[in-house]
Amino acid sequence: MQREIIRPNFERPVIVQLDHGADKALQREGQFGIDFEYTLNGNKSITWLPQEAHAQIQRMQLAAGEEIALQKIKRGRTTQWLIERVEEEPAPKPTPANTAAKQNSNAHTTQKNPVQAEAKESRYIMPAKVAELAGCLVAAAKAAKIAQEEAGVQLGAREIQALACTLYIETTKAGVR
Repeated sequence: MQREIIRPNFERPVIVQLDHGADKALQREGQFGIDFEYTLNGNKSITWLPQEAHAQIQRMQLAAGEEIALQKIKRGRTTQWLIERVEEEPAPKPTPANTAAKQNSNAHTTQKNPVQAEAKESRYIMPAKVAELAGCLVAAAKAAKIAQEEAGVQLGAREIQALACTLYIETTKAGVR
């Protein structure tokens, strides 16, 4: 069986599902030292990660079946790895307004973040430009969260959308992908 080779990049995170935890990763001699071999996505994909990324997976205690986002980040002349657990947003707490709306519609009971749901459903067929814009939206949302936590600045949905569009325009102008 031919497996797809997953190569995380600097452009945007790659979403994968672990077939096993860090304790079952196979240690291999790679081109630049020791790498750890992970099978992914129901044994359909494979990747090799450096010790730094493997150590993050160990610290996070990621287990088989968990979805993670893998991404390389350039910091000066060094390459760092960003490993994040992909989580669905919890369903909103019931309020009289949304309880009445649920009773009057045939809506699904589980609520998902539309950007995550879109990316999860079409992670391999999403056009590159759409994926770039989605990545900018995620970055803008993270920046808004940091602004709120660090400086007490509250950004609304329109400001986050505007920030995402600005990021997209600037990265497109600069040729960053």
